[in-house]
Amino acid sequence: VDLVLMDIQMPEMDGLAASRAIRALEDRRIALVPIIAMTAHAGAEDRRRSLEVGMNEHLTKPIDPTALGRKMLRWLPGECAISAGSAMDERRRASAPVAPTEPEASEPTSHFDLAAGLRRVGGRPELYVQLAQKFLVQATGASSRVASWLREGDLQQAQRSAHDMKGVSATLGLVGLAACASELERALRAGELPTKAVALAWQQALAASEQQLSAAIEELSVARPAAEEALAEGSMEELRLILLALREPVSMGQPARCKEGLAALAAASWPAALSDEVSQLISAVRGYRYDEARILLRRLINRV
Repeated sequence: VDLVLMDIQMPEMDGLAASRAIRALEDRRIALVPIIAMTAHAGAEDRRRSLEVGMNEHLTKPIDPTALGRKMLRWLPGECAISAGSAMDERRRASAPVAPTEPEASEPTSHFDLAAGLRRVGGRPELYVQLAQKFLVQATGASSRVASWLREGDLQQAQRSAHDMKGVSATLGLVGLAACASELERALRAGELPTKAVALAWQQALAASEQQLSAAIEELSVARPAAEEALAEGSMEELRLILLALREPVSMGQPARCKEGLAALAAASWPAALSDEVSQLISAVRGYRYDEARILLRRLINRV
């Protein structure tokens, strides 16, 4: 095991308890494995608790692929880090940062940011559509299920549902729904029933999100090239700078400095037309085939 991505809110044993158990193991190779918390809880106190039990990092949902990639590259051992960087590049991870912060309660219930949702799935419209379709199935009847749990006094189950809804909706760019789910979860975590205003906002946001996602699915299904173009807007100059920074270490055959360049490649989102050549470049650098890498690098620089 080289690294653990730890969810915090899990049944039976939560992520904090699991991390304590790992750190207490007698086998120090496992006990000292890097642990990255992945949670929808974004408060300073939540971060403090994660670090206190021995986790190395605390990332909040919706997870920004770029931030996750950088954390993994920081904590993975050398060869694993290079391998992870290559895999991330091949999946064309998103380069535009999305701040992993707690949704604001002031967000309108209908606020929807499709571009942010696309960035969080690495700029892959087909993956976004799959997640959106799955979400629509799970969201059907969600409002009535939560209401039923509240009537039965099962605040824990209702809180878990709100927590899950908050994370998934934020990932999809359903900012308004994420904010309403966050408000609902806050009340339930405090052992309180939500106010009528909070419950109504939750219901309205859920209804709006179903319409928004249905429209987004249709849009992405018929206009995928346009969505990818919008996602990559303004990124070509950044990509060129990454390639130029890699030119000297590749030319001089310096593995350590090349590793830094591979990390930058992994944190960037490449147009589909360039992804194959980028993968070839990474493979050449990893294989110490610097003559081949120089040719590929020159070709890519000319194209961007």
